[in-house]
Amino acid sequence: MKDVYKGITLLLLAGVASVISLSVDDRHWNMPFVKFDSATENTEISGIQTQILAGLDPSTITQPTAAGKGALPTCFQGKIARDKSTDLFSGVGYLSVKAFDEMYIEVKGKDIYLLRGAFETQSASVIAQLPDDVMQRIETAASDMKCAKVDMYLAKIKP
Repeated sequence: MKDVYKGITLLLLAGVASVISLSVDDRHWNMPFVKFDSATENTEISGIQTQILAGLDPSTITQPTAAGKGALPTCFQGKIARDKSTDLFSGVGYLSVKAFDEMYIEVKGKDIYLLRGAFETQSASVIAQLPDDVMQRIETAASDMKCAKVDMYLAKIKP
């Protein structure tokens, strides 16, 4: 029973010591991303924060890191890979842009548009038309010809 009292006493002492250390410690950390003291050092950080708050993707507005590619492609083009014997989309070219975690796809030569949702990796839905801003982005991507060339496998295309 004496060991239980010793354990409780040690826990109480540890609790008192942690409360005392926290009350003595100065909790006013210097956080330059919240409070800007010198304008020259933090203008770049402030600019990035403003862009992030405006809705831009931080991976596309920052410098590339040593871990890999910094900027992701804004558009993709290639061929749709499907079962050749049963599908009219098999081997047909496409051009796509990503907007709001969704992939908008224009099937070349067919006047058909597809939408691949945020959590869909191998399926897409046929849509009647593209939103105006997405259509402008697709037209810009088609004229720039700087899209990443990737064949897209779609196991299911929903009408």
